[in-house]
Amino acid sequence: MTGVASGRSARVDVWPPFVWAAIGLTLVAGFGLGGALFAAQPGPLGALGLIGSAVLEVAGLSLGLGLLLATARGGPSLAARAGFVQVLPFLVTAFVAFWLTLLANLMGLIAAVQSGSGVVPGLDGLAVLLALQGFLVPIAVAIGARTFPLHFASQQPRLPMLRVGLVCLLLGLVLRVVGEPVGVSLAASAGQLSTAAAYVLFVVGVRVFAPRRTVPGGRVAWFRDAAQWHALAAFGWLLLDALLLVVAAATGGLSLGADRHLLGAGFVTLLILGEGAKLLPGFTGQPLRSERLVWLTLGLGNAAAVLRVGPPLLPGLLNGPLAESALALSGLLGVLAIGVFALAAVVFRYTLWITRPPTWRYFKAGWANFLSWRNFLRYTSLIPKAWWTDIFGETFIWKRSRQRWLMHMAIFWGRAAVVRHHVSADLRLDSLHPGALDDETHMAIRPTRHRRRHDARLRDRGGPGPPLAGRG
Repeated sequence: MTGVASGRSARVDVWPPFVWAAIGLTLVAGFGLGGALFAAQPGPLGALGLIGSAVLEVAGLSLGLGLLLATARGGPSLAARAGFVQVLPFLVTAFVAFWLTLLANLMGLIAAVQSGSGVVPGLDGLAVLLALQGFLVPIAVAIGARTFPLHFASQQPRLPMLRVGLVCLLLGLVLRVVGEPVGVSLAASAGQLSTAAAYVLFVVGVRVFAPRRTVPGGRVAWFRDAAQWHALAAFGWLLLDALLLVVAAATGGLSLGADRHLLGAGFVTLLILGEGAKLLPGFTGQPLRSERLVWLTLGLGNAAAVLRVGPPLLPGLLNGPLAESALALSGLLGVLAIGVFALAAVVFRYTLWITRPPTWRYFKAGWANFLSWRNFLRYTSLIPKAWWTDIFGETFIWKRSRQRWLMHMAIFWGRAAVVRHHVSADLRLDSLHPGALDDETHMAIRPTRHRRRHDARLRDRGGPGPPLAGRG
């Protein structure tokens, strides 16, 4: 049987055989198109491959949501899971929005290929809005509501206020979806105000800025805890985005770059870095090896966010080469923040593991066997096999559940194809059309000298003018 548990003792198929056949044929077609994208140069074959990768992502997430639903139905009743029920509306909102994001991405890619004009701004903006406001914000608020009282000794969240905030968020999302892509100013302004109200309600409801509780055994003072400063900074960025939305609703103009990066670079990234510093030691059973690295990620993450939102918010002060330098430095600092986080989470943990006498002997023996000439021929076949079974094919998941394997394969290869396309678009800039990338993407990834050289080549070929004309 290949389904998931729907009871405590039975395993049944979630879908009948004809549905399995339809899913299999769809994914096989998607794999073929996605694989063609990897080998093809820009053109019809590459475009079809890109669409196939989007189909894979939608199919994979649909399978994943089906598995989650089946697992939830087969577990204890909701009455026995009070903590889960508290954040269930946020989780439902997030995953529905995630599915709609991938669907909008698929529609946008189809429209781009049909029109031959590159990225379709309306559908691209819709996908980004659904991903940020519909998926990431509810997930982040749900995580904060459940973990802040445990990790930071904060006050218990005000659940009614959080639910009202979720209603405002959904109302704002609907109004912004209606207003922003098509230019309906009244709906867009109302949606921005509703979204701003939701962000304020989330900050107040989570109570991250409220006085800390007194807990048995004592804790490090909040102002000495770097992880708490990550959470405070993250929700501070959320408040700043609320202020930006209020100003935009009043003036009729919104900097999409600032709005998106206040959420992405400011709110979500800092919250991940701060919560990771608390969650990972719990998973490993070991304390943090260095608290200083957590302070370093706090500085790097905030600096990256400031430099990223500065040019769109202050175009009079940061423009031309100065704006390009700020955006480039923002990307560098963001990569450093993630790198330091990975160093603290993985390298120190692995170092602690191999410094123990038994594991050190195991470590040395493993490398001795690997570097042994006698084992060379054997390992030369084992390593490619491991690449297939553990990375590219993930056959170990197939043994657990075919549904889970299909889900993993669809999401993995769909996302790999999209990432490959974005990397090649960065290198060529005209994989689908010379204007496929937006202005801010050009500013962020193309140094001035190389961009001007590219613009000159476009003019020589009779193509469109510089994508940053008039911006220095």
